[in-house]
Amino acid sequence: MDTVQQRVLEAVTDELGFPRAAIGLIAPLTEKLGGWHLSPARPPYPDAISPAEIRPLTLEPDQSPLAQAILLNQPLTFQNRTPLSSNEALNTLVGNGETLLLPFWLREHPVGVLLVSLENTAEITEEKITVLKLVASQAAVAMGTTMMCIDRARQLAIEQERNRIARDMHDTIAQSLFGIAFSLDACQEMLPYNVEQVKAELGELVQTANQVRNQVRRSIFDLWPTHLTLEQFQADLQSYATQCEQTRPFHVDFQSSGDFERLPSAMRRNLYRITQEAVANAIHHAGVDSARVTIDVAPQEVSLHIQDQGKGFDPKKALARSYNREHFGLHGIQERIHGMGGNCQFQSRPGEGTQILIKIPL
Repeated sequence: MDTVQQRVLEAVTDELGFPRAAIGLIAPLTEKLGGWHLSPARPPYPDAISPAEIRPLTLEPDQSPLAQAILLNQPLTFQNRTPLSSNEALNTLVGNGETLLLPFWLREHPVGVLLVSLENTAEITEEKITVLKLVASQAAVAMGTTMMCIDRARQLAIEQERNRIARDMHDTIAQSLFGIAFSLDACQEMLPYNVEQVKAELGELVQTANQVRNQVRRSIFDLWPTHLTLEQFQADLQSYATQCEQTRPFHVDFQSSGDFERLPSAMRRNLYRITQEAVANAIHHAGVDSARVTIDVAPQEVSLHIQDQGKGFDPKKALARSYNREHFGLHGIQERIHGMGGNCQFQSRPGEGTQILIKIPL
């Protein structure tokens, strides 16, 4: 955006010959006018404030001539005796002489404004003013389109972050809370006959609740070990499986090949979350006491294979269900894989176990 602003200013001052010009843009989030650029870059007076130091200006129709002209999309020529705004530094940004104000609009939205000094009126012709307005019109399209793209990218980033938090909450917090609720139900059944056993169970649940609290922090702030090793991957996965299934032992048969350390940290994190969700599904739905996890890091791709010998299911029916919280797991796995440019297959039939085959290019 800075490059576009500077190019427009150079066209106004260097090519059209206007003595000074400035551009301010409206921030999409705050809807305030700021981000000023000036040409020539030096301030008009020795003690003048730098354009970067001019505080953002709120635009209200009855606030100032500047705000009115921008909001109404009306070009304006004003003299120094008429304050442009309540900001003195902004009023003298292009000098104390006559100044032309040209609003930038794209479709139905104000984008910013171009201020052009008209001090040397003898050298300024109607033809130059016409060309100047044409430049301003083209600049509005260029900068407005760029700002829209930036805003859309920001909104997409926000949406992706929301989806990340939702996936992480499902993959970690929801599963842990499921285990806590299951254990509390069991404690309720044991009372009042097995008080000592209930006490011991409640002590473990306190630890699990503390772990959930840490998981909440990790999900919100995306805190993760800066260097997730293969050993941590395996140890955390087995610990997670143990937390999910407290009524009977559950074993994760973990195998790996290739150089896990060469994978980017974000990919390692996603692989762990995918494996975590698949293991949780095996624990809660497959009716088995073990699952096999295989990671193979090849020169061109990484493969992840999760397998259990449990009840199985119909992948087409499961994935065809409405996108809701209950069936967020499989969709979450797909989204993570597709987000890394990979592909996944759910191979399963009722009564024949489940295999999840994942390949991600490197």
